[in-house]
This record gives sequence, C-alpha cells and structure tokens, in this order.
Amino acid sequence: LQARLIQTLENSGRFQAVGDGRERIEGDIELMTHIRAFQLELTGGRPTATIALFVKLVEASSGRLLASQEFATIAPAATDTAPAGVEALNAAAGAVLPEIAAWAGKFAARNAAALAESRRAPAGGSEPAITGSTTPPAATAPPTAAILQDG
Repeated sequence: LQARLIQTLENSGRFQAVGDGRERIEGDIELMTHIRAFQLELTGGRPTATIALFVKLVEASSGRLLASQEFATIAPAATDTAPAGVEALNAAAGAVLPEIAAWAGKFAARNAAALAESRRAPAGGSEPAITGSTTPPAATAPPTAAILQDG
C-alpha cells in the first residue's frame, strides 16, 4: 500500500520529490498514514473490500500537525474467491489513493509559500535549513514530501 501511495503522489506532479523516509530526501511535509481498515467483508451476502486510512500532514521542520483527514472506500468483489477479493482491494486502493494525493497536493499548493519560508528559516543556528535539493527552490515551487506509514 505504501509503494502505491508513493507512486500515486509522484504521478500527481504536485511535489518536487516523494520518499519513503529511508531515502535521503528531506521533505517539507511528512504524510503519515494509519491503516484503520484493510479487509474483505461479507455485507448483505455480498463480498466487499474496505480500505480506510487516517492521514496526517506534518511540517517536517517543526513536527507541527498541519492537517488530518480520514479517507475510506468500499469496492464490491465479483465473487467470494480470493482473486476477486484481491481485485476488489486493488479497486478500493485505486479509488482512495488518488483522493489522498489530491488532498495533500491541494494543501501543499495552498501552503507552498509558508513551507518555503519555513525551509529558509534558521534551524537552531545561523545557517539556513536546506531541504529537498541543493539549490533553493522558488517560493512557488512545490514542496517535497516524505511518506511514513505506521500500520
């Protein structure tokens, strides 16, 4: 799920870079996900896939919570077989992950100037904090994002 979320965020074109926390990308925003539901259920005799993720955007430099929201979706399975269940979970992920990318991208776009200012602010000393790249991005450049997934 994390790899698909990273790919969805990268493909959105709303961020300079996206990493999973293990890469050497220092993000402006950390997107933390908490899986609340990732399951197949029998609802009314019909199998359905349910995915619910609680997502938080945190300013990387300060740890300050910027925004949070729950995203959830249900997708019907064609039959009660394992392959149909996998297909339904994939369909559910295919619906909810773009919603998360759009939400995070809109937030980042609305707050790009403030995030850029935070990036330029001194971090405990006289040297400016450098994140995202070796050249300072313009104030309107999209921020970088790191993805942290917590189960």
